[in-house]
Amino acid sequence: MFGKIISRAWKNPWLLLSLCVLFWASNVVAARIAPGETSPTLLGGMRWFVASAIMLPLVWRSLKGQREVLKQHWLFILLSSGVGYTLYSVLFFGAGARTSGVNIAMLCSVVPAFTIVFAWIFLRMKAGPAIMAALVLTIAGALMVATRGDLSVLRNLEFNTGDIMMITASMMHAGYTVSLRNRPPVPPLVFFAVMGAVALLTSLPFMIGEFVTGEGLVPTWKGWAIIVYVGVFPTLLSQLFYMRGVELIGPQRTGLFYNFVPVSGALMAVAVLGEPFAWYHAVGFVLVLAGIVLAERWKAGQG
Repeated sequence: MFGKIISRAWKNPWLLLSLCVLFWASNVVAARIAPGETSPTLLGGMRWFVASAIMLPLVWRSLKGQREVLKQHWLFILLSSGVGYTLYSVLFFGAGARTSGVNIAMLCSVVPAFTIVFAWIFLRMKAGPAIMAALVLTIAGALMVATRGDLSVLRNLEFNTGDIMMITASMMHAGYTVSLRNRPPVPPLVFFAVMGAVALLTSLPFMIGEFVTGEGLVPTWKGWAIIVYVGVFPTLLSQLFYMRGVELIGPQRTGLFYNFVPVSGALMAVAVLGEPFAWYHAVGFVLVLAGIVLAERWKAGQG
């Protein structure tokens, strides 16, 4: 009975992608409740330990068969994992100690815009008036959130450190997304397992440095629970469900689900953490949403 339920769920892309969005959005809550329970860099690194401990045994046979291909692409794996996984985690969870969960969620929405910019620069993709308008709207929305609707912040460059960290993290995630065009020709699960293992290794200097500088924090029991949750749900299951969604309904429709993460994360921050949803969040969201709609129409036209 239980096996049939799992089998049906694995064939249902809408269920899997909805859970994927829910888990990714819950990462915002985890980032906000982690301070005081565990240090941000330790959380960012240990989540890859949890994910790797589960994934590597499952793909070990396939991994051994792909060793030569992986060796040929070692530099790509190191850079992509180091930027898209390790540095992103350090900045994301670091932002959780410095800005609101609503801001973190809303600033995630600039990832598609940065992805288009990097694809335009590095992949020579065409960008017409519609895509430029989409970029302007998306960036305006992000600035609305980062400045909290106060233009003096922009004039005086008095941004919140956590907001800057989150915008930088979004840029890194976008760069990683664009780089996937040239990823090694290995099965997705093998690729993800290797990237996660490399992310754990490249996280070690950050985790050690955190304790050397006296900023490290040995996790409490709640901190360990957060680490395990983040490692299993937002890190591992979300990636697996997203990959499965691509298999079932293709990358174009699957990619649309990522656009629901910012608003879902913001709503979670309001509902779970009791954070306020201010007028500038609403204006920023409308601007970003308008930019996303234009960008998706542009991508559809390119296809």
